[in-house]
Amino acid sequence: MNTSPIKAKLARMSHDDGGSMTVLGLFIFMAIAMTGAIALDFGQLYSARTQLQVLADQVGHAAIYQREDETAELAIADAVALANATAAISRYGEPIKATDIKFGTFDKATNTFTEDAASKEAVRVVATFAESRGNEAQSYLFRLIGVNSFDIVVESVWEAYYPACLNEGLVAVGMVDVRSNNGFGDGFCLHSNDHIEMQNSNGFGSNATVSMPDKSNVISGGFESNPGLEDALKDGFLGLRVLNRLETFREGLLAGDTDLISFGIVNSDPINVKGKSFDGSDFVAGNIYNLTCPGQRIKIDASAVSLDGVVIVTDCALAFSGGSLLQNTIILTTDTSAKSISSPSNMILGLNDGCAPTGGATLLTYGGMSFPASLNAYGGTLIARNDIEYAANANGMQGVSMVAGGIISGTSNMGMGACPNDMNTSFKVPYFRMAR
Repeated sequence: MNTSPIKAKLARMSHDDGGSMTVLGLFIFMAIAMTGAIALDFGQLYSARTQLQVLADQVGHAAIYQREDETAELAIADAVALANATAAISRYGEPIKATDIKFGTFDKATNTFTEDAASKEAVRVVATFAESRGNEAQSYLFRLIGVNSFDIVVESVWEAYYPACLNEGLVAVGMVDVRSNNGFGDGFCLHSNDHIEMQNSNGFGSNATVSMPDKSNVISGGFESNPGLEDALKDGFLGLRVLNRLETFREGLLAGDTDLISFGIVNSDPINVKGKSFDGSDFVAGNIYNLTCPGQRIKIDASAVSLDGVVIVTDCALAFSGGSLLQNTIILTTDTSAKSISSPSNMILGLNDGCAPTGGATLLTYGGMSFPASLNAYGGTLIARNDIEYAANANGMQGVSMVAGGIISGTSNMGMGACPNDMNTSFKVPYFRMAR
């Protein structure tokens, strides 16, 4: 038998490198497949986590918003309903349950959330995709190596806050006009959702704020003639939620709501009074008065006997005599006229007590306010759906918050200072932001 041909073929095969890349190609293919699997599943997991985070953020905002007026239980129930409506249970299971929503407090300095069911300050929401809930995030190509799903857990923390400008300052939807020779102390704020006008010789202390949507729209006599203005200027917009809460305040005051009335009320049942002229002695401390008038305007002389420790709710315009003094007093009128609350001169709101937390006065109106001469306010809160026009004495306003749905117009030679502590917070409406 001649084996030479066979030997020759074997020799050729031993030296033939054709197809030698097949094994290496298999390894390369497997590496590419694994990389693709990682990319595909990572993209899917990232998308699932993003959706879960958005859901947690939405539910957190809803919970803290609802908590403003509801019990913790109702706020949580509303938030869970939103979660279930947003993430269909049939597809996503229950990524957020009632037990995943906790109210409490948030410490920025330590980035710490502390549970407190009675708190309205903050909320934490934990959202979950997990096998234990039957809504785990599914994998695709990772199944080839035995990884069928992943658990994803995210959280969202929201807090309520009060913009500093609404604590002490002049804040208006329309123009704020402060003219000339005014002094605004450290921390005081001027804000307009339109623009601010001033002339010359207005001074601004450290940390004072002058803000509007576009700070370049400020109209002034220039930075040199208004020291501190350039540093105080900021861009900003404020949605004035408090202007939409006056009816809620009215209902609360007539009900004797102690969250609104910080001083002592001995009789929470409103006393119905009708007339067109009163003095301070007609109103006894510790009472709530529902005041009506035979016409459209009521005159109140609180110069000899001050209004002290009373709540007055009315649908009439109120004209106070010159020199009237209001302390620990809340007045709300639903009258919509331009001068629904007015005084010709020397009206005093609150006690000049060095920024003590009590003793202030609050004026609320569906209309406007007018104080053409010598308004003094110490711990005063003035909220009007229309304009506020006033003239203040030098160094005659401290710890004051004015909020107007129209314009705020002041005169010259005013001194306005901020207090080191928050003044009356009863009529503030919280704003909400993501804390973590």
